[in-house]
Amino acid sequence: IPAFSSERQLVASLPVSSISYMHSFSLAGKYFVLVDYPLRAKNPQDIATGFIQAFSWYDKEPTRVYVVDRVSGQFWSFCTEPFFSFHHINGFEKEGKVYIDLIAYPNAEIIYKVNGYPFIQNPDNKVLRLEMDLLCHTIKTQEISEKHIEFPRLNDAMIGKEYQYFYAVHILPDGEGILKFNHQGAHHQHWFEKGLYATEPIFVPHPQARTEDEGVVLTIVNNLEKKQSFLLILNAIDLKELARVPVPHFIPFGFHGQFFKDC
Repeated sequence: IPAFSSERQLVASLPVSSISYMHSFSLAGKYFVLVDYPLRAKNPQDIATGFIQAFSWYDKEPTRVYVVDRVSGQFWSFCTEPFFSFHHINGFEKEGKVYIDLIAYPNAEIIYKVNGYPFIQNPDNKVLRLEMDLLCHTIKTQEISEKHIEFPRLNDAMIGKEYQYFYAVHILPDGEGILKFNHQGAHHQHWFEKGLYATEPIFVPHPQARTEDEGVVLTIVNNLEKKQSFLLILNAIDLKELARVPVPHFIPFGFHGQFFKDC
């Protein structure tokens, strides 16, 4: 969809044998990347009787990755071991290769457990990087973290570009905090308070930011015992707490949010 327009334009059409469940995709430089998981609705008419009930997990089938040129529509397809993901973190291109980072699960069991959120204890997930070489037509996967995290966000200015930081909900046995992941070092920043449950962290850049991580992180935090909610504002550089803004009622757990500076 061009800027300031509601007219849609077809960029590419990819042949598939059946419908795959896709929750998100990545921009990576001049490409976008779609990941086709083996969670499939092979009888599309079943969707009319219940959306997710129409999908089944096929553990003998691969996960397919499509890298698509955003201008020409040319695409490359790759196959790798089966895995599932709700959320991509980011993508970028470098030296003829395309990379994407995402939160990967070994199968799609998590999709049937989200009604239990935020009580999904120690989900079997990891941060996975996929590297696609368009010239050699090869794909590599690399696990870059075993931390139990979800709902990743980053500085929107870095979407589709090589980046250093992202923020995510850190899932722990006695609460859910915020983690700042640093791709260029082993040290990551954390915010956590026992018994509190943070939600998707939203990065808001400083108006005169000089670095990728200069700004604040906003997250709605719930205290389940007291049935209270508040907006938590963190320094995005070190995750030090700057402020808590109480709200007059409990905010039910949600998944995604957005910051709007002009409203």
